[in-house]
Amino acid sequence: MSLIAPLTLDTPDTLYSKSYAIIVTETTSQNTEWQRVVEYLLLKHSQASLIVYKDNDFLQLRDQLRQLSNLPKYTCFICQPTECGRNFIATIHRLLRTLDTFTPYLDTMWSIVTGSDASLALESVKTTNTSDELIITKGLNFTYVNQDLFEACFTFGDDRNGHWYSKLFGEERSGDEYPKHPATLWCEMFNDIQPDLLVTSGHGNQYSLELPFSNGVLCPVADTSCLCAINNLKEKKLLHDPISSSPNPKVFLPIGNCLMGFCCGSNCMVTLFMGKLGVKQLCGYTVSTWFGRGGWDVLKKWTAIPGRHTLTESYFFNQIHMINDIKEYNEDLLKFNLNFTCEDYDCCYNPEQIKIYTKCSTLSNDICGLLYDRDIVACYGDPAFVARFKTIKETVETHFECTGENQHRFVITFINDIVDVGPIGSVFTYRIKDYKLLTDNKELKIILSHNFIFVINPKPKDNEKILKIDFQGTIIKKLSQKAIELVKLQNEDRTNELCKGEI
Repeated sequence: MSLIAPLTLDTPDTLYSKSYAIIVTETTSQNTEWQRVVEYLLLKHSQASLIVYKDNDFLQLRDQLRQLSNLPKYTCFICQPTECGRNFIATIHRLLRTLDTFTPYLDTMWSIVTGSDASLALESVKTTNTSDELIITKGLNFTYVNQDLFEACFTFGDDRNGHWYSKLFGEERSGDEYPKHPATLWCEMFNDIQPDLLVTSGHGNQYSLELPFSNGVLCPVADTSCLCAINNLKEKKLLHDPISSSPNPKVFLPIGNCLMGFCCGSNCMVTLFMGKLGVKQLCGYTVSTWFGRGGWDVLKKWTAIPGRHTLTESYFFNQIHMINDIKEYNEDLLKFNLNFTCEDYDCCYNPEQIKIYTKCSTLSNDICGLLYDRDIVACYGDPAFVARFKTIKETVETHFECTGENQHRFVITFINDIVDVGPIGSVFTYRIKDYKLLTDNKELKIILSHNFIFVINPKPKDNEKILKIDFQGTIIKKLSQKAIELVKLQNEDRTNELCKGEI
């Protein structure tokens, strides 16, 4: 009888689980100030590999990534604010789907570290405590987000003008008329609540953000890196003292706004919020938004099972979900890329491009939207940063089992009779090859790749609380020494238990 505990795809502290690639252009790598950002992340992530590539030579970059001993779990692009525009975002989305040639999905979880200058970029990735983790408990939003997720929050309603909702000091209140100018109120709440999460919708662009129903504007003050609140862009009447800093770490999701994720220089909304105003991660559109899957569904996946997925994972799995929907509609469309090089962002969406490619005069709104949203939502910040909601109520537990040689099982256990949950994904702690799904996939809609499993419709059979998904796959990389020692300890525990049983 073997006493060796089989390794599972959630075995902790593997080399892959800590793998991290830092990518920088030659120009930025030769800048002394930006080199400090590189050095900090190399120190922070001990397993990190550094890749320096020639400016805009993305084929060289792809080859360098493929030459790593293992594809990284996390990939971080360190960019000066003029290096990570709209076309760059689309190009990187497409490039990172080609590292493993056997899958159409993203091969790594990625994001961009940038800022108005190197010092602010560095500030955006620094952590203020020993745990690189942010538990979301306080929110300041322009649209309704499940209030049960927060201990404190304030919402500016986008359903009707003047509507607001607050949950402060244990008291819930609402009204249909703001007690003061909404832009002034937002600044006060931003300073007083010190929110962990900002969610916004409505009119916006790379330089400004309107409150719902055009009740004021938030925008950067030129050359000061401060946030100001004004009545409108024409009169520019100041409604609150400019906000120059915000001490608490937070996440910003302008997912209902056009262009808020478009980094176009040192004085835009991305560079204002990253570092200067305490934002550690930001997800937003680099173009106009109309379909919404690329943005709103990130939030849906993040909040579906509070506490389970990090924001990075939610962004990653949302990309996987959209790519899979395109694949199911027409696999040939996976090769199609919209042209995002146009300077006029309104011309970036051109359904004629799709019609010409598919030789189809009529296309569904969904497929046009998916092809549009797939490559235009950017994520900023350290991709390994952990931001998740506080667990409200345990609904599911998951783990992996080894059921035989190169045989694996993903087990989902539903708790408290709750079986109506959103998609469930898990990134493996090491990669596999020669993988194949063994469980019937018709109803569950399972996506399996070399580094993750994602279950779109995780519904067990009637009256059952456990869902078992079987698949095969050969582990690619070995464990770190620390993980080997952990397995040895597990084996010793098993030996002791067996000895006790014999006695």
